[in-house]
Amino acid sequence: MALNNTCVVSVAMLNRPSINQADLKRRAQEAQEHFRSGEHPWVLTASEDWFGFNSESILASIGLVHKLELLGMLAERLSPPTRRLPDVQLRWISDEETRFALADLNADAYSVPKEWGR
Repeated sequence: MALNNTCVVSVAMLNRPSINQADLKRRAQEAQEHFRSGEHPWVLTASEDWFGFNSESILASIGLVHKLELLGMLAERLSPPTRRLPDVQLRWISDEETRFALADLNADAYSVPKEWGR
């Protein structure tokens, strides 16, 4: 749903690992109930190990579908740059063509259908 040219997606995140399958199901159902009356799409997310064993089946049993797997990244310490970094340019995206171009770029980066990004 677009609101002032902005796509709104609600996010539910597990704030701790699931204790067991029943715990995951209960917490996912709480998120479903919370977002059921909302007008925006939503996603449930967490680190894969926080979902626990057989999570895809548990979530499918209440109508949720696994859509995207992201690779986590961690950098304890970064080395200093070996060259001068370019100046950063920040620009507002104010037209549909550019919004779609950025959405397509993100969709390609995460290997998801372009429609999801748009």
